[in-house]
Amino acid sequence: MGGGICAVSLIISSFVNDMTILLFSYGILFGFGCSCTFSSGIMVIKLYFNKIQAIAVGVLSSGIGIGALIMSPILEILTRATDWQTTFLIMAGVVLLTSLCAVTFDPNVHVEKDQETGSYNEKEIEQVNGEREHRSIVSEMQRVFDVSVWKELPVVVFFLPEFFVAFGHFVPQIHLVRYCEELGISSQEAARLLVYRGLCSAAGRLLAGFACNHPRVGTFHVFQAAEFTAGLSAILMTVAPTFLSLIVCNVMYGLADGVFYTCVSCLILTVSPMKTAAVLGWMMTMESIFVASGPPLAGWLADKLESYVLPFRVGGGITLVGAFIPFALLCHNSESQHTDHSQPDHERQKLLK
Repeated sequence: MGGGICAVSLIISSFVNDMTILLFSYGILFGFGCSCTFSSGIMVIKLYFNKIQAIAVGVLSSGIGIGALIMSPILEILTRATDWQTTFLIMAGVVLLTSLCAVTFDPNVHVEKDQETGSYNEKEIEQVNGEREHRSIVSEMQRVFDVSVWKELPVVVFFLPEFFVAFGHFVPQIHLVRYCEELGISSQEAARLLVYRGLCSAAGRLLAGFACNHPRVGTFHVFQAAEFTAGLSAILMTVAPTFLSLIVCNVMYGLADGVFYTCVSCLILTVSPMKTAAVLGWMMTMESIFVASGPPLAGWLADKLESYVLPFRVGGGITLVGAFIPFALLCHNSESQHTDHSQPDHERQKLLK
């Protein structure tokens, strides 16, 4: 469905000449389709993979990063060779073709998970599916818009740093070229920085998948370290004395960016199967608000101050705040381990039991 919505969005947008209509036909409609596609990918991984879930998430996340790097120059070439309307139609065809891969997914596949992983087996899932058939429309809507996840402290403490990071994380990405122009760096060299960041982000996503799959690696600790590194790198960009040092900062930022997003998906997969979709949906909905707010406010501040130094530092500082919020969750887990020793360790480590 997500791929179909994206294709329809691109086709409609190719015939639109009004910016207001384009904001809906492309901005909202295409964004909704992409959200459906991404969330479906995460849910499919949860069904198909058990022991190597983190690696599968890393491959999925790195594919997104690599795809963005490849498609950017291709789209630029297509736009110059034709026009943006024709490019939209071509991309609609590409999206439809890639969406056909979804027919290979078996909606009835269920990974039987043993007692060691503490998850549902096939009989339990069939029982849950049977209960769903007898639900009313109201109860089904309550399940779709499940607000009960907000009552769980671990989930709230997971959401909070996500929102802080979403607000400040994209400031360097959006405003990097303008900041380089402020420093006297050409747009061509600034574009190189974006390429370096994109490559490191794709590599970081894949490496994080392998790292988080190791039993001795705590995904939440990696999650925090990535946030901290991203925030620190954004601040260091404002004091980088040379172009080489700016490259180093962007490499650090790109790696942290990739590791962060893989860890977010891995943490979502630790949620109980009946809550995964709700947590993923709420996170993406709320995060999008902060993502859409941070860069414009940073641009407004830069226009007022006629400098991008303070916006970069504020964005990095907000990201650093997000890195320290999960300590509350660590304290919560420590208290739980002291008060309830009847649960296995893997159950206590889950984001939402």
